[in-house]
Amino acid sequence: MDLDGVLEYVQGPDYPTEAEVITPKSDLKKLYTSGRGSIKMRALWHKESNEIVITALPHQVSGAKLLEQIANQNASEKAADGG
Repeated sequence: MDLDGVLEYVQGPDYPTEAEVITPKSDLKKLYTSGRGSIKMRALWHKESNEIVITALPHQVSGAKLLEQIANQNASEKAADGG
């Protein structure tokens, strides 16, 4: 079976998280053909009351590091607003 045949059954990489693969299918095909490239993923989240709840992180993303980045972004925005 050629790559196109395989891609009919295998839509993309199967990572152990439920994060969404956002790399276009044409780029995935190039990646599979060449063996080189990167796969872009995004976290899944939803809103509960006034809070954002992250339900899935991309493969190998550290939850602690993500929280640190969010805190830094929050602090930067507060400093820019003057308060």
